[in-house]
Amino acid sequence: MPDLIVSPTVQSLVLTPTTQALTLDATPPLTVNSNLPLVWNSATLTTNNLGVSGTQWTNIVGLALTAGTWMVWGEVELYHSGAFLGAARISDLLGNTTYAAAEGTVRASGFSLHLSISGVVVLAASDTIYLAAKGDTTIFAKSFTNANSAGNCTNIKAIRLEL
Repeated sequence: MPDLIVSPTVQSLVLTPTTQALTLDATPPLTVNSNLPLVWNSATLTTNNLGVSGTQWTNIVGLALTAGTWMVWGEVELYHSGAFLGAARISDLLGNTTYAAAEGTVRASGFSLHLSISGVVVLAASDTIYLAAKGDTTIFAKSFTNANSAGNCTNIKAIRLEL
């Protein structure tokens, strides 16, 4: 088998499990981070559209995370038969801590509003983080898009950055 040559400018190298031995001879010394396995999680609104209150935040989907630092992102497709203002956030259950938020306006009837938000979440202990939304009237979080009926358009995802 030929040698693997990695130039000095490479910052990381992904190795897949194998039954063959691996010998590393690198200058400067090569460090391998085996203490932080890749951990990721996601939750999706999959069944029906969910009614979202026009006066208070409505939790749409929750994502259970362990302690650590997480990059969390969410997407929500909001709809109403008329014009509306919609907002979304990533927060804890009661909204005491908001990690990211966005809002937008639909000025014509029959259109939906797609909001995409992301933020870093630092948890000292396991907790559930929520994708929540509200509007200036009762609106719906969609499980399928209006444009092409694509599914899973309202979701929240996270990848752990560090323990």
